[in-house]
Amino acid sequence: MSAHPESVAESESAVLEDIARELRNQFSIEDRTHGLSRTTYARCFVGSEAVAAMVAEGHAKDVEAALALGNLLVDAGHVRHVLGEHGFKNEYLFYRFVEDEDHGAVPRGPDGERLSWGDLLSTMPGADQPSLQPKLPELDPDLGQDWRASVGRTQRRATG
Repeated sequence: MSAHPESVAESESAVLEDIARELRNQFSIEDRTHGLSRTTYARCFVGSEAVAAMVAEGHAKDVEAALALGNLLVDAGHVRHVLGEHGFKNEYLFYRFVEDEDHGAVPRGPDGERLSWGDLLSTMPGADQPSLQPKLPELDPDLGQDWRASVGRTQRRATG
């Protein structure tokens, strides 16, 4: 008797989740800075270091198997490239476990102070009176008359 496809998929998902949890404890996860702009990426690890750790810790027999495992974790949604631009590669690229993603953190300004909606609204052009309502353009008076007239004719036909 063969297993149901759902139970096989659930079993594989559980195994990948266990592997992801174990690897997360073995990888060097820290805030890393990269590029000329010196952008800091919070709570991430380096792909090439992760490949070496997977092989050294016995999760993969070689680099190719480590890359395959890394890409399985990416495909299963446990790991992602910090900018979402790459699959798992044996390169100096930053990756993050999904549970380390910054979901809903309070934004901070350049001075480190917490930002609020009021701070964001006051920086909008014409923000003398902050509002979330969209500004509608003024109607062309000539266009408006033709439009009102055509609506009136349509309504008279429909009711008459």
